[in-house]
Amino acid sequence: MSTLSRASQAHSNRKSKAEDHRQVSRSILRTRSFSLILLALASAVSAPLASAAAGTLNLPATPITANQSFVAPSSFLATTLSGVGAGFDITNATYLGWCGDDQFAPVAVTQLVTAYSTYSATLPANAANAAWPKVNHVLNNKIGTPDEIQAAIWILLNGFTTFDVTPSVTAMVNAANANPGFVPAAGQTVAVLLYIDGFAPAGPVQDTIIEVKVPAGACVVIIDEDGVDNDMKNIELAAQARGVTPDYLVNDDRPTEIGNPWLRWNERFPGDIVKLPTGQRTDEGWFALPSRIRYADDRTTNLTYDQWIKAFVDGTLPQDKLDKVRDVMPLRNQELAKLVGRTCVAIVYDSDLSINYQPLNANLQGGRYGKFAFTVLALEVPGSIQESKSSTSLYDLWLRIEPPMQAGAPLQVPLHEYPDTVQTTRAKYANGVLTVRATSSFGSTPKMTISIDGPDAGADRNVSPFIVEAPMTFKNGAYEYTVTTATNLVGRRVVVQTNTGGVYDDYIIK
Repeated sequence: MSTLSRASQAHSNRKSKAEDHRQVSRSILRTRSFSLILLALASAVSAPLASAAAGTLNLPATPITANQSFVAPSSFLATTLSGVGAGFDITNATYLGWCGDDQFAPVAVTQLVTAYSTYSATLPANAANAAWPKVNHVLNNKIGTPDEIQAAIWILLNGFTTFDVTPSVTAMVNAANANPGFVPAAGQTVAVLLYIDGFAPAGPVQDTIIEVKVPAGACVVIIDEDGVDNDMKNIELAAQARGVTPDYLVNDDRPTEIGNPWLRWNERFPGDIVKLPTGQRTDEGWFALPSRIRYADDRTTNLTYDQWIKAFVDGTLPQDKLDKVRDVMPLRNQELAKLVGRTCVAIVYDSDLSINYQPLNANLQGGRYGKFAFTVLALEVPGSIQESKSSTSLYDLWLRIEPPMQAGAPLQVPLHEYPDTVQTTRAKYANGVLTVRATSSFGSTPKMTISIDGPDAGADRNVSPFIVEAPMTFKNGAYEYTVTTATNLVGRRVVVQTNTGGVYDDYIIK
């Protein structure tokens, strides 16, 4: 790719230095374009961000496409990503973008790049810069116009800018220099570098950055023996691969009612990937804690909500404070689907939790394995493992085992009482058309969605289901979903579910 020399840009006669940079890059964009592959780290575990900020930055490890434009009212660039799969901390969307390289390097509209967290220990040597934390400070404490923010970034990374150094630029640079160890917290912005050829003079093309939100802290959930147990086949296989027993892996050899030790899986084998079940209708295996602490028998607690949750996570609540806890909500398909991409800390029980209705409450007494940290990578239509072959089984989830980490706030989901009964009345693929009909015992009130298994029958987490959570339409007394497709869906597992907890699994026939 041809580039404009520094001298020709430095002596440009355009109306402003900012517009000069844009115009030079536009000329390159018109004459040169090349496709972008975004090959990103699977996680940022090695970066300071992963340990210091809440959550793990989860970037895709498969190619995606991005385009860059100067039509960006709130930033110097607008970078649009496409082809991003589900469950990552970047999506198919347009991001606020900025130049990171020497300001004389032109920007191309599409680029072959590799994405790195700017806190990653594996940044290429010609892109590593001690000023990256300062740049992140600027992006989280902006003052002035996009051109002023861009000027501050260039000063911090490269030591100079030909843009006007206004009082706003000076203020941002001074504040960043006063915070050389800045690490963004959950909900703040982290700069992700789109690496091409490194900072000048290594290469002629502009390496850019995009703004990505740091995920929320590891959400707290509950899992009982229907979600994690020593006799589950995939846990047995994981233990065998590591040369340990299943009891050892999930702490079944040391259940406790006092304290919540980390599962040895987290302490010894972070990075393992496993697919686990989540239970079935009325016997769910995953649960969300309430947004306030109440008891079904009208007992009270002298602890604040935060104190109660902390004591629950730490395992220091007495057993008599764990019975009849109101609004402990079982997680069903539509809530489970929203966990993809989330990092959580679960309190894992050694037995089945008892859930009662009217009012909704749970018995949280009994032995526990302890704390279990993981990231939900993907979901599968149930049926590919022996624990999820029931007609009312919930989604299976692919989990990446994480090292011990700080627990965040409890997962919050809508509350529902006893789930409805759902059943398919038709699941047929013929002449290139799939038609699925289903009913709910709650009539037309619930929102019903449909999911269909992928061609791999749940064997590969990188192969997405054919459909996940597509809405169904209520008409003529039933919910219906129709789609025309050349993909032969005969024999695929299909699941219909409602937002009121109903679920039914079936197979598509011809």
